[in-house]
Amino acid sequence: MSRIMCDIPIKPLDTALWWTEYVLRHENTFHLQSSGIGDSPLYKKNFDVWVLLLIIFSVAIISNYRLARIVFNIIIYSKPNKSKSE
Repeated sequence: MSRIMCDIPIKPLDTALWWTEYVLRHENTFHLQSSGIGDSPLYKKNFDVWVLLLIIFSVAIISNYRLARIVFNIIIYSKPNKSKSE
């Protein structure tokens, strides 16, 4: 793979410079623009996904807390069974 990349006669900086000059020379270079240029910042940062994950995580934490509290109350406050022999 290294041989293939080193086979290119133009250095990476020169390639970047050529593409920059190409964009400046030609006005209709909309095909080179980012596809997210018109998206809102909330959509770009996946805000809806993060909110959904936060809700799922919060529900899991709250339900585990309540379940642990119920189990703890059952263990602590349950009266020990007395055997019939006593």
